[in-house]
Amino acid sequence: MFRFSDYEFEPETGYLTRLNDAQTQQPVLLRNKVANLLTYFLQHPNELIAKETLLTHLWQHGDYRESALTQSIRELRLALNDDAKSPRYIKTIPQRGYQWICPITREVNQAESKHSEQPAAKKHRQTKR
Repeated sequence: MFRFSDYEFEPETGYLTRLNDAQTQQPVLLRNKVANLLTYFLQHPNELIAKETLLTHLWQHGDYRESALTQSIRELRLALNDDAKSPRYIKTIPQRGYQWICPITREVNQAESKHSEQPAAKKHRQTKR
C-alpha cells in the first residue's frame, strides 16, 4: 500500500482512499488505466517519466494512445484534486513528460508479505529434493 498526503492507494486492488479530517475513509473510484497510471507514478517517485515511457508501459496498442494518456492524467488529477498549474502530485514537464512530486510511504501488508515469501519458499523446497 502507498500513502501520500491525504490518500492511501492499494495497487493490487486499485482502491484509492481519501482520509478526511475525522480519519474516516472516502473511496475514490478510478478506471483501471488510471489506477495503473497511479501505480506507475508511485513506483517511480520524483523521476521524470517521458510520455513515451508511459505509453509503452500502459498503452501498447491503439491509434489514440497519446490522447488516452492525456485523458488519464486529467482523470487522475481530478480524483486527487490536483491542479496542473500548481501541482501537488503530478508535475508536467513541457515537451518531456511527467513527474510525481508528492512524498510517499510504502507499507507492506501481510498479503504482500506472504506473496513475496512464496517464491523463496518454493525455491527452497525445490532445492531440498
